[in-house]
Amino acid sequence: GGPKDWDKSEEREFDPFRLNHAWVVNYFTEPTKEEMLCQFLLQPGKECVACTRSNIALAIQQDRPKWLSKVGYISFGKMRSYPHMQLRNLCTALMEKELPLGCDDVQTLLRMAIYHVGELDWDEGSKSIHLCWKTDLFRGDFAVGLFEVVHTLVDELKENVSYYKSALILGEIVGFFSYWDSMTGAGREAARVVG
Repeated sequence: GGPKDWDKSEEREFDPFRLNHAWVVNYFTEPTKEEMLCQFLLQPGKECVACTRSNIALAIQQDRPKWLSKVGYISFGKMRSYPHMQLRNLCTALMEKELPLGCDDVQTLLRMAIYHVGELDWDEGSKSIHLCWKTDLFRGDFAVGLFEVVHTLVDELKENVSYYKSALILGEIVGFFSYWDSMTGAGREAARVVG
């Protein structure tokens, strides 16, 4: 379902499959407190993304919120710019340590990057559904590398009680990726460190 006000037809029945794709994406995208950051959370899919999208944050960096550094703002802006790059951008952002992980808007961005299912594909060979936007999950070295980055961040943050909100989002990230890392056990180790 969805809100009835989307139904622009004069008919009595509501057909959710006839909705404008942009409306659906906009409606189901979590807003940020900083209104100008909302544009970076939208991810309509690779067919609807302009090739210049990742340059928007760079082009309007003079409008960045004061609580974000220049590198942090660019990292925020490019995180979801291309659907297949989201997980790599997440890992890079955590390595750069420029995003304030305790900030609600940053946590919204990170949650959307990891939990947004995105495009699905049916694999006839294995008779399973393939998450097209999350192909990095199926490369074992990606998860191990991400867990190493999180482990380093936790070591840096654990001495400072004021970073408890950062630990919460790092715990969510580890929890999500540990599901996909059943082979190496790095996820269990990272969860132990975060917990």
